[in-house]
Amino acid sequence: MIRSSILRPALALTVTLALTGGDVGAAYAASRCLTPSEKTAFHVRMLQTELMVATLTCRGMSKHDFSRQYGSFVETHRSGLKTYSEVFQSHFKRSYGGGGQTQMDRYVTSLANDYSRASMVGQGAFCDQQGPLFEKAASVTPKDLPSFAAERAEGRALGVPNCGEPAKPKPAAKK
Repeated sequence: MIRSSILRPALALTVTLALTGGDVGAAYAASRCLTPSEKTAFHVRMLQTELMVATLTCRGMSKHDFSRQYGSFVETHRSGLKTYSEVFQSHFKRSYGGGGQTQMDRYVTSLANDYSRASMVGQGAFCDQQGPLFEKAASVTPKDLPSFAAERAEGRALGVPNCGEPAKPKPAAKK
């Protein structure tokens, strides 16, 4: 009997191959492309990770202890964070099959390490810069979480293909 963890990715690849005219490279890339809801989930995960790293880095610094603000953010957005986490996880399961959990763990660790490296450049300065982020995050409603996370992620690489979205034209240079 074939295990479903093997069958699902194979079926997805077969369908993708059919849709891409048999181009294996395109099929492989397309199987890892983000859907719009997955892109939102990635943005939310990036924001949550950034807030978590700032909380841990600045913990114990009297004017920069963001533990309470982070806890409030998580409580306010608990339902959305859970939903986006499920979508985030499903991307890795869809893209990597049985190895999805490992790939997701690597991605999240890499993301946290990137934010952590940024905090090491000057811990005091880094913590000073996080105050406005926490103030803004505190005012975000659950309905506005996706747009706030997307705005925060603007210009940052997601580390995964975002294939279905056309390139945005660059604005013309002012003369």
